[in-house]
Amino acid sequence: MPLYRRKGVVIGMSGDNYLIMLGEDSVYEVGPEVYYVWNLLDGTRGIEDVARLAAYELELPLNKVRALVYRIVDALEKEGLVDEVD
Repeated sequence: MPLYRRKGVVIGMSGDNYLIMLGEDSVYEVGPEVYYVWNLLDGTRGIEDVARLAAYELELPLNKVRALVYRIVDALEKEGLVDEVD
C-alpha cells in the first residue's frame, strides 16, 4: 500500500476553505473535507489508513468514506498537492 505525503503549506482561510500555497506562484483553495484528507497525509499513512481513520472519527460507513478519500487523493495528486512516498 503506497504512502502519501502532503506538499505545500496552509497560508490562511477564505471563508470555510483553506488556502494552500505550493511554490511561490500557486495557491489552492480547498474545502474542509479535502483539507482533512490532505492534512492526514503526512508520509506515514496510505489511502486505506486515512479512510479507516475518517470513518471512525466521523462515524460513517467505511465503504462510503473510502470512495471519497480515493477521489480526493487522486485530485490532490493531479494538482501536485501530494506525492507518493518511495
